[in-house]
Amino acid sequence: MNIIKKNSLIFIIISLLTIQSVKSITILKNKNFLLNIYGSLSSQYLNKKIKNKNISIIFKGKNKINKNLTIFGKIKKSIKINNKNNKIKTNLFYIGIKDNCLGIINYGKNFKNINNTLSYINIFPHNKNKIINNNINNNLLTYKKKINLNKNIPIFKNIIFILQYQNNNNNNNNINNIIKSKKNKWGYTYNLKTKYGIELSTSYILKKYNLINNINYKKNILKKNNYINKNILSTGIKYNLNKLYLGSTYTEKNQFNKNNNLINKINNNKNNIKNYNFNIVIKYNFKSGITSIIGYTHTKKDKIINKNNKINILKKNIEKYFNITTIYKFNNLLNGYLNYKINQLNNNKNNNENILSLGFNLNF
Repeated sequence: MNIIKKNSLIFIIISLLTIQSVKSITILKNKNFLLNIYGSLSSQYLNKKIKNKNISIIFKGKNKINKNLTIFGKIKKSIKINNKNNKIKTNLFYIGIKDNCLGIINYGKNFKNINNTLSYINIFPHNKNKIINNNINNNLLTYKKKINLNKNIPIFKNIIFILQYQNNNNNNNNINNIIKSKKNKWGYTYNLKTKYGIELSTSYILKKYNLINNINYKKNILKKNNYINKNILSTGIKYNLNKLYLGSTYTEKNQFNKNNNLINKINNNKNNIKNYNFNIVIKYNFKSGITSIIGYTHTKKDKIINKNNKINILKKNIEKYFNITTIYKFNNLLNGYLNYKINQLNNNKNNNENILSLGFNLNF
């Protein structure tokens, strides 16, 4: 208990000392080169217990080669203060080049393309970092192109196209005597913006896995048709104008079946075994610096039932809850929030609790 109080005191002191600092610090700047550093400090309390305390540091740099060409890079490091290991984690690390005519291309540890769609509902401060970290991957080659449409189609501002590729990851996972060997991954995203605050987005990811029996794998015997596609499709819409924000997404994700005995039986229906996720959020900004957010999440998955050699696929509820959040903005650097998660599933052992969380974020 004393350790918790001590850590909380240290956190508050640091917050007070840095509260007057600017939101970004320029380390180096000249005619063509710019290097900035950003930071954030956050703490979260769940049901009267300190759950998360994080420090993040971001380095962003760019070097202008000529009028149309710019080289850029970004590194993000973070550490959990209350973690016993206290290891520094690299969240982002990529470099790229921007051409004003051709677009942007970068490579490294970066956001998956699906993050562009899911960002429509990722506005709750208590789990924002969790969603972001789940949508980051290594060895991503990303191309991004923005096309202005306002000259040809007056109601639209622009369309953003993202194409992403990840090279083969040779990490093999042994699941119930099945080797899951990941092949290459492709993804694309479209974002269409209008002049009336409405934005539409669609993201798609295609992954292909080899499913290899453990014995056959040791003998290097690969079956041509023994594979499964793990596709993700997400669509979203948002409205953001003045003080009102509305956002919604729907996502389908193919499951990897862990039951060795059912692999052959479900092979013809493998693309129908999915997870389903629906989200909707409503946010309103008041003049007093208070922001209110209400959100609803419902996640289901297909459950395979094998009875008398007949396979049925039933939908099972995984998550179903409301989030009610109030955020108070002290200034441009510091904000605090109170969130209450109201569970709607009484028969779910893992997600049957109502959770009250309190936290604050400091940007510097």
